[in-house]
Amino acid sequence: MLSSPTLLSPAVGIDVVVVCPESSTALYRDPLQPSRRVAVTASPDNALQLMKRADCGLVVVDGDVGEMGTAVCRGARQVVPPPMVLVTLSSPEAAPAVLDLCDSILMKPFAANLLASRVGRLLRLRERVQPGRSNGHRQPVDRHASADAADQRAAGTLVERADGHCPQCDHQHVVMFDYASTRRAWYACKGCRAVWLARRIEC
Repeated sequence: MLSSPTLLSPAVGIDVVVVCPESSTALYRDPLQPSRRVAVTASPDNALQLMKRADCGLVVVDGDVGEMGTAVCRGARQVVPPPMVLVTLSSPEAAPAVLDLCDSILMKPFAANLLASRVGRLLRLRERVQPGRSNGHRQPVDRHASADAADQRAAGTLVERADGHCPQCDHQHVVMFDYASTRRAWYACKGCRAVWLARRIEC
């Protein structure tokens, strides 16, 4: 279902497209709609149509929609200009499978104000980094390689740490994908797909 049928008009822009089960509509719509133009749908096909018609800045994909959510993430990369992609997950073990398909991961359950804050920051970040991103593919940033690294960390986006080590396979490139608290963060290995909780390191 859509949060408002008026958002289907091509003349009306959409800031955020949310793809989630119908039972979760209010979880996303209510925190975002007061300040954002939001369309909520349970249909991946509908989501892709909205992305193309409305030039939305961000797509939020609820991980509970399963493989359909993966299809939406892949489809978002083909839209020009591509929107940012935020994936919400119930299980941290699901994070490695979407690391290359999204710009940010938010673990559930999350507070309404945290979702609104993350969405706002990602939209602002998109405005800064969109030029030159015409191929629609983003990789987690290396903290040493980008002048925008501080902005990406502030937005809660994926941060690839070349100085990290996987405790399972000793792979050197690990990704910090979300904060668990002010002192701890979630990490994932792109090599063996291990996931672990460790001390949050400010870069």
